[in-house]
Amino acid sequence: MDPARRRRLVGLLLVLAAAASFGLMALFARLAYAAGMNPPSLLALRFIIAGACIALMVRWRGERMPRGRALGGLVAMGTVFYALVAQAYFVALLHASAALVALVLYTFPVLVMAANIAFFGERATGRKLLVALLTMLGLATTIGGELRGEWLGIGLALAGAFGYAAYIIVGDRLAQGVPPLPGGLVVILGCAFTSAVFALAAGVRLPQTALGWAAVCGIALLSTVFAIAAFLEGLNRVGSTTAAMASTLEPVVTVLSAAALLGEPLSASTVGGGLLIVTAVILLARTPHPSQGVVT
Repeated sequence: MDPARRRRLVGLLLVLAAAASFGLMALFARLAYAAGMNPPSLLALRFIIAGACIALMVRWRGERMPRGRALGGLVAMGTVFYALVAQAYFVALLHASAALVALVLYTFPVLVMAANIAFFGERATGRKLLVALLTMLGLATTIGGELRGEWLGIGLALAGAFGYAAYIIVGDRLAQGVPPLPGGLVVILGCAFTSAVFALAAGVRLPQTALGWAAVCGIALLSTVFAIAAFLEGLNRVGSTTAAMASTLEPVVTVLSAAALLGEPLSASTVGGGLLIVTAVILLARTPHPSQGVVT
């Protein structure tokens, strides 16, 4: 295997690992809520703990922090795009069904691809369009459920989709040459600041049980520290469109883990939708490495 293709494959595996880690976050969140937490407090603790851990790792490894344009962009990614996407998602769940919110939110891969084609010179190949179609069909089939909600919930979910698309597109252009840990640290600290403001406004509620604290640590370490670092490194290798499409594995992991660990039912449509998304990921892995200067 030539070095360029190997780099792309490693990057895709990193994005998939990040998606799987993000996918487990719903299980941790359910345990944290059962222990008395509210969404703003959970998000604030998530990013504060994760930021402290990554700061220690960056200091231990002696890595340099990003500067200049990259630093400013990463701060914006954390304080605006990533933090507001998380807040929009959790508030949207209060005004629309989880299935509808997830289906609207996960239109972001198509938004990323459309933006890259329209504004950044990416070619609209038949394989990319097929992958987009398979991921959206797979999501609709996997998520299923009752698609109901108020316009506010739909609007917030759509705002989250546009925000996450912007986060990925900006990150794709800033991640070049930025080590994943220092870059991830800046993003997480920005998220911690914004989330702390929301938590103070809503009223801080800490977990009341040891299991609740364990769930918070799971979200902070696995679904944040590892997931963000792996995603940024993978994004640096494969580009924003491929990273966005591969991220649709996240709801599949959520559904499968809920079935395995919480005993939730697993329908034939869920399995079929997951297979469609896996097929799309395989097509991504087999996509030839793009020529220099073209965002994938």
